[in-house]
Amino acid sequence: MGRIVKKGDKGIATQYVTRNQAIRRLQVTLSDFRKICILKGIYPREPKKKKHLKKGVSKTYYHIKDVQYLSHEPIIDKFREFRVYLRRVRRAIGRKDYYTAHQLKLRKPTYKLDLVIRERYPTLQDALRDLDDALSTIALFSTMAQIAGVQSSVIHACTRLLAEFQLYVIQTQSLRKVFLSIKGIYFQCDVMGEPVTWISPHEFTTRRPADVDFKLMLTFVEFYINLIGFVNFHLFQKLNLTYPPKIPGRIEAPPHLHIHRAQNYQFESGRYETLDMLTSLNHSIETAGMDVEGGEEGDLDLLSEDELSGDELELRQSQKKEEKMVLAQQELFKDCFFFLEREVSKSPLVLCIRSCGGSVTWEGDTRHSLDVSDESVTHHVTDRGSPLSHRYLLREYVQPQWVFDCVNCRRCLSLSGYRPGDTLPPHLSPFMQEKEGDYIPPERLAIIQLERGEGDLEKSDSEFSEEKMESGSEGEGDRPAIAPEGGVKKRKVKRKRPLGIGRVIHGQVDNPEKLDDSLEEDKLRAMLLTKKKRKLYEKLRGRDKRRSNKINKLRERRKQIGG
Repeated sequence: MGRIVKKGDKGIATQYVTRNQAIRRLQVTLSDFRKICILKGIYPREPKKKKHLKKGVSKTYYHIKDVQYLSHEPIIDKFREFRVYLRRVRRAIGRKDYYTAHQLKLRKPTYKLDLVIRERYPTLQDALRDLDDALSTIALFSTMAQIAGVQSSVIHACTRLLAEFQLYVIQTQSLRKVFLSIKGIYFQCDVMGEPVTWISPHEFTTRRPADVDFKLMLTFVEFYINLIGFVNFHLFQKLNLTYPPKIPGRIEAPPHLHIHRAQNYQFESGRYETLDMLTSLNHSIETAGMDVEGGEEGDLDLLSEDELSGDELELRQSQKKEEKMVLAQQELFKDCFFFLEREVSKSPLVLCIRSCGGSVTWEGDTRHSLDVSDESVTHHVTDRGSPLSHRYLLREYVQPQWVFDCVNCRRCLSLSGYRPGDTLPPHLSPFMQEKEGDYIPPERLAIIQLERGEGDLEKSDSEFSEEKMESGSEGEGDRPAIAPEGGVKKRKVKRKRPLGIGRVIHGQVDNPEKLDDSLEEDKLRAMLLTKKKRKLYEKLRGRDKRRSNKINKLRERRKQIGG
């Protein structure tokens, strides 16, 4: 007779533990447990069958191997030393032994996250894949005001790291997409073949929300600061640039000078560099005296076109086309010199302009000490509602959206509609990937046609809407329109070409009787399916129906706004 196995000694019950059990195993507090899980990348698990655990359905579970993995972490010992340190400091202050308390504070236990980052990200490519959330969090805290719980050193570190990464993007001209939204400004760059996307908040003072646990957020910030520091170091080293970045001809401010005093030294003698000079993104960086390894060519580049198969040849042609478009984007503002007015957000514009090969200045710029009336300025960027009172004839006046739209289209657009006082065209998101059958706005359709070499951006919005909405309207081209004077205005009727074999016009039915017969046949086929397959079929039909309803709503909304 075999041994009787008790319930809970075998199977899924032994693979998961609750959060309280994990805390008791590790002998740490709840806050320390959360912190070590964030630093090590350990997250709760969802068991497949919670009812077999007999520990509660609403509890948080962790895998037993994750808890055993955390038990060997040296940082936990540092957490225990820190708890002992706090207890000794409180005891010394309670006894009014301030000398002992001061000596204890000088020996405050600290820990480093170097090994943790090396363990989680063995290579630079692994770190670049996880850089999106890190950059977004750093950008958020860089614009945050100093509040209770958030030290100024953390804010300055976030500002410096974000400026360093943006300087790398400018140096490599790797910016690809920009999108302005209510949440903030989305950026996407190509770093060593990996797309990195982050969101930067608008330049306003961030208020502290009441429902956010900043202790938890600061743990993420602590890890992200170390991660981005490592990434920036490796990226600068590959470009043969000094890290931390240094501005040529200037030295770092002495540590005994406060940041505001260092700014005064910069303006008086021009000798010291400050954090504001790095965050302006308008200065060059010193190079290091090291040899840079050359890049390796791909396997497809080593082969001739005759040796490639059909798919490989098509892949090479698409790569060459993309390289040409990227090269055109990098030289987009090559011969342009921009002047930014004081009401314009400088950081995103400087990042876009310098990444595309242009030069930029503004009032109070420490690099280009040019006047507003300088003749070398080709574009004047302003965001005022009314046109400027005084204008210079040898330059173009545009609104900031023109710069972002040019970056997304990878070519210089027409200035019509972007001048001060004009109604701006819709700002389309470059992150949207249209699929077959989706609704495409007329402006987006014009950009797609321009990329293919079929269209012209000089067309007006009404012409775009007529071309796009013509297929969705039934019989609109034959109806007369009412003129402003009250008479009947004849609309131009386009001559329809004869339909070829397989030619389908969206929204028009060739033979309604055939359509009814096909619907009846579909219903009969669905009745012959099994119950499981019939549910799947109805689910797919419902998804298609919701998609078509969404497209129809977008088209109706476009008609209502005058498109």
